[in-house]
Amino acid sequence: MKSDFPIRLVFHYYLTEESLSSIITKIHFTCLKHYSNIFTDIIFVVSMDDTTNNNLLSRLEIEVCKIGFLGNLQFKIIENNPIRREVDTFTTEIFNKLNELEGITLFSHCKGLSNQLTEDLFYWIVSMYYFNLEYIDDVKMYLLEYNARLFYGPSPVKLEEDPGEQAWNNKYSWVFPGTIYWMNTKRIHKYMKENNIEYLTDNRWAAENFPGDICPMERKYYAHPSQYFGIGYCYWYFHSREYIKAMNTNTTVNSLNEFYNKIMNLVNGE
Repeated sequence: MKSDFPIRLVFHYYLTEESLSSIITKIHFTCLKHYSNIFTDIIFVVSMDDTTNNNLLSRLEIEVCKIGFLGNLQFKIIENNPIRREVDTFTTEIFNKLNELEGITLFSHCKGLSNQLTEDLFYWIVSMYYFNLEYIDDVKMYLLEYNARLFYGPSPVKLEEDPGEQAWNNKYSWVFPGTIYWMNTKRIHKYMKENNIEYLTDNRWAAENFPGDICPMERKYYAHPSQYFGIGYCYWYFHSREYIKAMNTNTTVNSLNEFYNKIMNLVNGE
């Protein structure tokens, strides 16, 4: 996809023998392959417990190359921090460069590697890619043409609706569940400067807290088309399909189901 501005992917991946062979990795990489033509720049950050394990790293590089990104691909290797995890990548590659990054940036990571494997988890991961990337024209419209928009992502969730323990303590009490979302970083930098907002990325939830800590949902600094509502709850309530059917149009459900079936057939080698 040709673009007059960068469309960037910053992806954090925790590399181990187990993660490389996991179905979760296959689902993420298969989704990325489907949308590989979107990105002009890809920063693939590999987090490792042993950064000298060149054999393991080489095998990952082969799998990433199979994705077929058309944009400029950079590999960066970091030592894994088991407490901060993807927050290190978010801080180094995005937060510390808010005023440097042109265009728009999607932050993602290999969500699900540490979770129990269920079909609802698979469906939720596929949903995140579908609603962030299938409607890329909407993303560009909201983040490049609408001056007020800072973030874009499916189904922001008010944390008071969280049925479990709240690990978050952000100012406006909302998140993009899963921490996979788009940003116009220069606008964010300008907004934070104009509003004297300071933000620290010194905690485990800094990447997930970020949107809900600097701007309120009601001021619409995110895109929230009604047909996307409910996707964030897929993993939240562990019954994704039923919730999506309850909250979305049949057209949206059918399109997502078709995409999910296509991805899983590829993952399973069918």
